[in-house]
Amino acid sequence: ISALVVFAQGSALGWAGRMHGYLRFLSGWDSHHYSSVLIVVPGADPVLLTPNKFLHYLAGERTHLSDVRYAPVLDFGHQIAAVLTAAGLGSGRMGYIGRSETPVPVWEDLIAGLGAVEWIDVSHHLDGMRLIKNEGQLAFHRRAAQICDMMCEALGPELRSGKAAYQISAELERIGYHEGCEYCLTWLTVRPEADCARLYKRLCADVPKTGDQVVLGIYLMVDGHWGHAIRTGNLGPPRDDHQ
Repeated sequence: ISALVVFAQGSALGWAGRMHGYLRFLSGWDSHHYSSVLIVVPGADPVLLTPNKFLHYLAGERTHLSDVRYAPVLDFGHQIAAVLTAAGLGSGRMGYIGRSETPVPVWEDLIAGLGAVEWIDVSHHLDGMRLIKNEGQLAFHRRAAQICDMMCEALGPELRSGKAAYQISAELERIGYHEGCEYCLTWLTVRPEADCARLYKRLCADVPKTGDQVVLGIYLMVDGHWGHAIRTGNLGPPRDDHQ
């Protein structure tokens, strides 16, 4: 391939976004609640497209990327085509990651702005590299696991606080964010029979009581590295069927 384009949402989508990890792995960049594009052409500085001024300043201050450009999301297609054309790459084979998250107008503008380009999904080439962790990366994962443990330790006292399950989840997520997570989400099922992953307020209005089954799930991210935990238990002595 003669160039690589990566379109991704930021960390705010958590496990609901699949492309953020590729962009973060290649550049260290996190656009948080917004989408962004990385354009890599051999022999040139990579180009990062950001959709607002705040992210423009953030990238300039907190990354090694020197060519950061502001463009509204719906102008990304035109901008990608312009960068590639300026590099003399109006046709040929090019790599693309993130088509599943790319808005249709952006993709249509990109196709219309270039010549006969053969777009190749190269994400699988990065998967193997992302799976292999060095000691520094493992330290981030262990830190993420440590934060999960801290949240689990706080669960017991919270279950006896008189709060509803959604309020307990909010207290646990506060710990995650206080410890430096850029993403932290919990689901908490507290019922006589644990039935499903209860994530939203309207499913989590129950106040825990003795005899309930308890299941806590945690998803969090620390500097781009995931932590995940599930804990099960009972509030008070478990019933025979729970055992």
